[in-house]
Amino acid sequence: MQPFTSEKTSEKEKRAFIKYFEIIFSNASKLISLNLIYFLFLIPLLCVSIYTICILFNISPEIIQSVYFMHLAVWITESVPLPVVLTLFVFSAIIYGPLTAGFTYCIRNIAASKHCWVSDMFSKAKTNFKQGLVFGLVDLIVISSCVLYLASNTSMLGGSGLITFRIAQILSVIVTLIYVWIRFYSYTIAVTFDMKIKDIFKNTLIFCVLGFFRNIVAIFVSAFIIFTFVSTPRVDIVLIAVLIFSLCRFTAVFSTYPVIEKYMLKASLTYDSKAETDE
Repeated sequence: MQPFTSEKTSEKEKRAFIKYFEIIFSNASKLISLNLIYFLFLIPLLCVSIYTICILFNISPEIIQSVYFMHLAVWITESVPLPVVLTLFVFSAIIYGPLTAGFTYCIRNIAASKHCWVSDMFSKAKTNFKQGLVFGLVDLIVISSCVLYLASNTSMLGGSGLITFRIAQILSVIVTLIYVWIRFYSYTIAVTFDMKIKDIFKNTLIFCVLGFFRNIVAIFVSAFIIFTFVSTPRVDIVLIAVLIFSLCRFTAVFSTYPVIEKYMLKASLTYDSKAETDE
């Protein structure tokens, strides 16, 4: 066995970097199709969320006008009758988790260079509906809690009270960041293995540690994609509609799936193989 060297690690990282772009370009049409469908179903949830954030953080009209997608989301929310907005928002919030599970299944297959149909997103959303619903609600609760903490008015606080609240705000950001890491694994495990929700969360917490550096890479690359797409004048809505969700999810799955494959998938196959041999 040859000794492990940093040169080998560098070569492996280089191959992964090239493979990342090769898979994206060879599956561009499929990634765009998946993103478009996912985006269409989440439009009500996105519009209401952006509208609420604009109000909570008192974002000026000038800034809203400068970000076309934000301006469009606010305009849609204010233009559509409230009962219709609320109905569509609830529907979008309910299907968000299951649809994300189906979406992740397709992205996982693409990242693993396996075949998948775009229609698989709906069949897997149906198969993983209960787990997806739970994960989706947890997503919304965690993110909403963090936003509310950050947007809270602290003008009435002073001294130790203000310091305590600032610490709570920082902790909420940290918890949300950790949960984003958990989210890198939760949906992928849910569509790959037949496991209970509590066992999925237990494994994701472990993988947050085992895949620490991969999580960091996924976070920074995803943040770069989001910032680049959202800050691109006039075409931001097009980029969001056709690519942003697929690219971010692909980045997360591509970075973290090897951890799941190493510690769960291969271990499971080894165990099954050993059991068959013993029989």
